[in-house]
This record gives sequence, C-alpha cells and structure tokens, in this order.
Amino acid sequence: MIGNIGVDLTSSNVELAFLCKSSLHVICNQIRENNSTAQEDVNLLYTLFGDILFKALELLDKDSIELITITNSQRKYFLVEDQGFYYTLYKHIPFCKCDQFRKSVDDNKVKNICSHVLACELSLALCSYHCTSMDKFVVQPLSDMEDEF
Repeated sequence: MIGNIGVDLTSSNVELAFLCKSSLHVICNQIRENNSTAQEDVNLLYTLFGDILFKALELLDKDSIELITITNSQRKYFLVEDQGFYYTLYKHIPFCKCDQFRKSVDDNKVKNICSHVLACELSLALCSYHCTSMDKFVVQPLSDMEDEF
C-alpha cells in the first residue's frame, strides 16, 4: 500500500495504471484544497512517478506551462516549452508527442506519462501556469514534425 491512498503494487497493469491516475487526481485535489504541497504529497508522487516528478517540477519552476484559451470557443489547451521544443497537451487527453511519452508507450509501461503531462496536472493543482487568450487555435503542420518520427 502507498500512503493513505491505498495503492496495491501487486495489482495487474490495467489496475495499476488506473490507480496511478486516480491517485494523481486525489493528490492534486488535496493540493488544491490545502493551497500547498505537503511532503507526503511529494513522497507519494515520487513513489508513483519516480524521476519524472523532478522533471515536471523543473518545468513548473521554469514557468514553462501556458494555458491557452481560444476566445470564441472557450476551449483550452496547454503549451509546454521544454528545451526549445513546444508540446501541445489537453487536460482530458493524457498524451504527449515527446520521446519520453512515446518510449513509455513503446515499452508497454504501466504509467504512460511524461514530465509534460505530469507538469500540466500539477500546474492546475498549484495554479502555476501563464494564461493566454487567442482568437483561433494554431495548428502545427504535420510536415513540420517529420523529423521527429
């Protein structure tokens, strides 16, 4: 068992993936309610996500998270800057095009998460992001990403 959340690490991969996501949700809610991060929260996050947590916290420290709102539709997405690359992430879609996320999927890891996804989750809990409004959604053409595949 991990902390007071009740995560049993002997669970199947599907159950463990669900427990990681639900535990993250519980921890983020605790952070929001307390308006601070307790050491126990950090310990639980590290137990769940390992070194990915440190990279996510580094992104928060560097103010790399931007929450963009499309004015006419009120749709929102995150833009995360990391070492000169920009990643677009959506709150309800745990996906990132970075190598770290892709490797976790390719290796069939239980926790398909990267530092960018985790940083966005934590930024919402900590209110640690910049807000920007735009008139329309800016899409990066796929041809610009050919070198990434």
